[in-house]
Amino acid sequence: DANDNLLLTWADFTGYGQGAPPSLTFARSSDGATFEKTTVTADATFGNLASLCLDTSLGPTAPIYLVHLREGAKIMLRVSTDQGATWTPHETPAANVVFQDVSCVAQGKAITIVYATGQAGFTPSQDSPASAIEVARSTDGGETFAAPTTVVTAAGDEKILFPSFVRAPAGKHAIVHYQGVVGGEAKLVLQSSTDGAAWTASPIAPAGTMTIDRT
Repeated sequence: DANDNLLLTWADFTGYGQGAPPSLTFARSSDGATFEKTTVTADATFGNLASLCLDTSLGPTAPIYLVHLREGAKIMLRVSTDQGATWTPHETPAANVVFQDVSCVAQGKAITIVYATGQAGFTPSQDSPASAIEVARSTDGGETFAAPTTVVTAAGDEKILFPSFVRAPAGKHAIVHYQGVVGGEAKLVLQSSTDGAAWTASPIAPAGTMTIDRT
């Protein structure tokens, strides 16, 4: 954050096998060794795979945004205005979200969330391939969202894996992801945008074999 604190979030599955739901944990450290932890939520609305974003230019009191998968193949946004002590949940319009990492970028009160969509269910030994990448955007800190925008839709039998999202200091948005037919050649692709609405694809390089096997 703006104070050079290290911020982390993770899923805690302690007690999960005994019927306890996984909990979403947030932690802050000023020295990288000791952490102050907060349980954000510990109920069925948390579906794993969370990430954080904030606009450090807003200073030490900048809102912290946390996005994560939730039940029903959706995404939940949680917002903290007290450095992670408490969190307010906000529904997003994301739907048909597959089990891949979700990410966000914040600029002022503008938030852009990037996620992968499709019909693939969760399988422990396999990645869930996506058919498309979408973005959901809010201009008021997550209070409301515009309808999602499609960044790219895979052609034919191609699938998409692992979209990773960043914003350059000048405002340009970039998403890098894998794309290809499972078992065939994978390619690494860059999607870029100046406004988060219109996107341009540029191939980066071949990336070996497209595989979803995690064993």
